[in-house]
Amino acid sequence: MSDKRPLPAKPLAELSDAELHAELVERRKLRGAPLVTGHAKHYASLELAEGAPLEAVEQAYVRLRAKYEPFAAGADAERSQAAKRLLDALRSAYDALRTALSKP
Repeated sequence: MSDKRPLPAKPLAELSDAELHAELVERRKLRGAPLVTGHAKHYASLELAEGAPLEAVEQAYVRLRAKYEPFAAGADAERSQAAKRLLDALRSAYDALRTALSKP
């Protein structure tokens, strides 16, 4: 594929969600950036839109971990276990996305 290709027929602001996604895929292919697919549940766990960059993933993980960590050491055993499961899910999502987005 050539580095040069025609620009979209419409300005980016006028593209539909599907057209924007296709444009993003094409641009990532051209610059050799990884296209992470199949990680929708991980993005959702971190309260991010699918395709968010690594920096946003890291920020969301830190923010959510700080939000839920105090509950993991709480006096209520049931709430503490729920918080620990949530933190495990956040860590799993973060690890999966970090690995996927870090690949050259």
